[in-house]
Amino acid sequence: MPLQRSFSLQVRLEDTKETFHMHNCHSDTTIEEMKSTLELVTGIPTNLQRLFYMDQGELPDNATLQFYGVIKNATINMKTWSQDGWTRLLHAAALGNIEELLAVGVTMDSDYSTPNSRRMDAVERVAWIAERAAVALFIASHRGHINAVKFLLRNGANPRTKTIEGHTALHMAVIMAKSECINYLLRSGAEAEGIDSKGRTLMDLARMAQHQGNVGMIFQFQWMKRTAGMPPLRPLTKSDLFAHQWHDSTQKTWRTGTHKKIYMATLLKPGAPRGPQVTAHKAPHPAPKQAGKNRPAGSAGPARRRVSTKQTRQYSPGAGLGPGPAQAPTPPAQLQDAWQEKDTDIKAHGSSNSPHRPTTPPSLLKAGPLPASAHRHTPPPHPPGTGRKK
Repeated sequence: MPLQRSFSLQVRLEDTKETFHMHNCHSDTTIEEMKSTLELVTGIPTNLQRLFYMDQGELPDNATLQFYGVIKNATINMKTWSQDGWTRLLHAAALGNIEELLAVGVTMDSDYSTPNSRRMDAVERVAWIAERAAVALFIASHRGHINAVKFLLRNGANPRTKTIEGHTALHMAVIMAKSECINYLLRSGAEAEGIDSKGRTLMDLARMAQHQGNVGMIFQFQWMKRTAGMPPLRPLTKSDLFAHQWHDSTQKTWRTGTHKKIYMATLLKPGAPRGPQVTAHKAPHPAPKQAGKNRPAGSAGPARRRVSTKQTRQYSPGAGLGPGPAQAPTPPAQLQDAWQEKDTDIKAHGSSNSPHRPTTPPSLLKAGPLPASAHRHTPPPHPPGTGRKK
């Protein structure tokens, strides 16, 4: 089924001669759905709306726009119920006329009456006046008339009264981005929680209005309300802190001492899964195995650690011990022979720290590199009068 293209309509409020624009309409949109949206667009509750198109016939709620041939950018006329003085009240609230509101019965001490109100008892009359005051507050908040809003609230209008769609006067001020009315309604006891008939919260409507200042105001009010009954927190002690908060992690005592180990042990319990953020300690690499008697000199063995330049120049055959030109790197096979010759010298004459270190005659230093035979060391003769014990 192809997607239907949306279009816009114009809605003209006959009582106040105001024109509103309604977007995202479709041919299968019902009049009931349209009234629900128009409550936010025009500020008129759905139970007081009467819609007409072209021939001035009232559109029933179960009909669709396609059934009546409503086209793009068409104009829908809206009227309100004239019975019981509603038309006069809606006009006064939309204009923010406080004197007119006093005359249409929105306060408890008003002597305004209609043929319908004259048949009411005292309890029914109180409910009737409360409903009229709530509707006037609803419309005045939508238009942003702050003086009318203050007047109605001071004279008993309930800011928590909801329409059939679940909207309050605060919802109207939020959807129209009337910051001054929002602030006053919140301080007067308006409900900042809850959802409407479509599951939208007050914060959702604030984001729809795209006014970041109102979004922050509502969020701050909701946060202060939720934390109002919470007891103050006690001062933090050392037991409330993590290990990395006890010490400075840049100090040497942290990096080399026991604090870091304790902290890692606290984070990673025995048997707990190791995530990618935890770096496991690697075991040290085993020392390279030296060539033994049972392994040929040229045979491939395990990877050996890298030999420093100093060691290569001291023990590799053909390398000069004095100053001279830099020698080329030793190939892997020659390097292995150098290791074997080094091991032979160490076994024969002890470690490099022993007093019998191989020496080279000064005359040979000027002649250039030593041959392989000259590199072999002959132990000095024993001093006179000494000999080995048999």
